[in-house]
Amino acid sequence: MNVAIIGAGLIGNKRAKACQELELNLSCVIDSHYKSAYDLAYKYDAYPMWSYEEFFNSNESEDIDLIIVSTTNNMLFPISKMAIEHGKHVLVEKPGGINSNEIKILLELARKNGVYVQVGYNHRYHPAFIEAHDLVYKGRIGNVMYIDAYYGHGGAHADPDNWRRDRKISGGGDLIDKGSHLIDLSKWILGDAVFYNTQYHINNYFWHYGVEDNAFLILHSQEEQTAFLHVSCTDWNNTFRFTIHGTDGKIEINGLGGSYGTEKLSLAMRRDGKITPSYVEYQYLDEDKSWKKEIYDFMMSIKLQQLPKSNLWNALKCMEIIEDVYYQEGLIDHN
Repeated sequence: MNVAIIGAGLIGNKRAKACQELELNLSCVIDSHYKSAYDLAYKYDAYPMWSYEEFFNSNESEDIDLIIVSTTNNMLFPISKMAIEHGKHVLVEKPGGINSNEIKILLELARKNGVYVQVGYNHRYHPAFIEAHDLVYKGRIGNVMYIDAYYGHGGAHADPDNWRRDRKISGGGDLIDKGSHLIDLSKWILGDAVFYNTQYHINNYFWHYGVEDNAFLILHSQEEQTAFLHVSCTDWNNTFRFTIHGTDGKIEINGLGGSYGTEKLSLAMRRDGKITPSYVEYQYLDEDKSWKKEIYDFMMSIKLQQLPKSNLWNALKCMEIIEDVYYQEGLIDHN
């Protein structure tokens, strides 16, 4: 499979490494910053280009099967749209666009052009979440009652040039950034749950740069399950925690590796007549393979002509929750 990556930043580099591990042919790297495109292309013996419009109108794009779009949020839609219109399969980073209208357009175009589009919610492919999803699916902790999750970091937003500080580029603050991950994970763990009756609070406690630095959500599903989610960029010790509470037990995931600490999963099981539960903990010390697993999963979807697991419809449902909060706060017009 021949691949082109558009966007040669941190995530583009992770995607390129994953492509190499999967023995895919990274043919071209496109980035508006000359040095970024050149450095990543040189590393993987690919061809560098500096304009995605030029790329799609060049011979370089003809033999490409898959486009990976790893740009800032405001560019996810126009690049993905052009890729789909040229008949290419697309892996676009989350959240897939900066509003629901963009995702709806991509949905229709993908159907019209007969291509597959996966939205890059790579956290699903962390080993702890793969195990947690399997445990929930098998009924190991009984019926899931509620989820509570927290995702916090701090230092990245100190950089005044960070594009996440500009709503026109990012689409919003921490809710659309890390919050979209927690919404996606909650929907997935609860069997593609449909959430309604959202309660929320967003605030700009510390950074004061025009987008929220903390967001709190309470989501209710049609099955009367609840997800309480908090994302923050005012946590000075990067933290990730995701807890799934069932009628027979509890699964807790802590850490994502790297600055978030060792990824761990603990399973606590209720014991009739006992005060203390049974308890076991697993640690995942290997290098993060979520990027590789996600691309492989998408390749299999294309091969088997099946809708990707993290598809545009799922991304749309996540975006509608985020968008509703921003609309209620008067931050956006209703689409």
